[in-house]
Amino acid sequence: MGKKISNRFEKPLILREGGFKKSDLEKIKITRKIWKIIDVYKDQLSELFEILNPNKPQDGNRLSEFLKENSSPNPNLKGSWVYFPWTGLLIHMLDEVDYYTLRTNRNRDIINQNEQKILKNFTVGIAGLSIGSNMALTLAHLGIGKNLAIADFDTLTTSNLNRVPAGIHDIGSNKAVLTAQKLYEIDPFIDLQIFAAGLDKQNLENFLAGKKKLNIIVDAIDDFEIKIRLRVIAKKLRIPVLMVTNLGDSCLVDVERYDLNHQTEFFNGLLGTIPKEILESKLSESDKTRFAAKIVGVEHIPTRALESLLKIGTVLIGRPQLASTVSIGAGIATYIIRKIAIEGKWPSKRLLLHFDSAFLDTKDASKIYNSEQGRKNLIRKMGLYNVKSEK
Repeated sequence: MGKKISNRFEKPLILREGGFKKSDLEKIKITRKIWKIIDVYKDQLSELFEILNPNKPQDGNRLSEFLKENSSPNPNLKGSWVYFPWTGLLIHMLDEVDYYTLRTNRNRDIINQNEQKILKNFTVGIAGLSIGSNMALTLAHLGIGKNLAIADFDTLTTSNLNRVPAGIHDIGSNKAVLTAQKLYEIDPFIDLQIFAAGLDKQNLENFLAGKKKLNIIVDAIDDFEIKIRLRVIAKKLRIPVLMVTNLGDSCLVDVERYDLNHQTEFFNGLLGTIPKEILESKLSESDKTRFAAKIVGVEHIPTRALESLLKIGTVLIGRPQLASTVSIGAGIATYIIRKIAIEGKWPSKRLLLHFDSAFLDTKDASKIYNSEQGRKNLIRKMGLYNVKSEK
């Protein structure tokens, strides 16, 4: 779907403070297509002064001395210059260390300085960049992951705009490339491993432990075979897997801590022999629908969403998802990753956050769905008998 484009991607060109001359900057201006030059260096210096001197942020004399000290003799050779090839923007900004200090300052003291260092060095992989793009950007905003690996073969379509943080000008772009661009615009100094052709049997291990072994994997992909194969390697390498599934107005969280217990079963043992069946069979569309429902747990799926599964390929082209739920899911994923990185104690388990239950004080969220007329007939029609709601 969408127009075919190249998966090749040119990273930002960075002139780092102390490592370039005036001629290097002039060369960029001459050889590169520049749409606009933006200089935020002085503004960032002023902001840096404020956070370094919280008791006297309005001290004009000290501020002037600070600006002069960090701008002389040639302000253009101070800080860093970053050129973004996809926008044609050339930006003058703080160096990497000061920029990270500045952009994570408002995390304090919910996240203390030592914890922020741990988060910076926590390496995350995100497979699937529809809902995964929201997670990647939330991680970047929080300052998690100096190193990230991102993967998706698909291109952005207009229907993706109901949940993917993008614009009409991005339609037809590879999702991995598009996510990479937005991550670099948040943090030009981030180290990304970009798998714009997606994941397959040949490159999965490189994704998990190529340049740098991942500390955690976020599974946000639809391909059942790759879901299983990803877990096979994660288990071998003892890397935890996190999956946050969006279900209408609820989020289902699955955590598999292969790093804490090598005997942890795939999907926490909820699928029995299904993982083996998936690897050994060629799946039909009805098989995919059945497996999708079982992976999630049919008792957790809203009736409207359950009905939509039967319409895929006839009335619908894909599973419905809402931007509001995707945004909350990104926050949940980032929260869990933060807890695992800092505390390390989050266990293997499955949790359901149902918004109606949370706000309407409903004790059993599944009853909201299972009490609806016709639901059990729908489940039988789909061939989903061996589920909690049928007992």
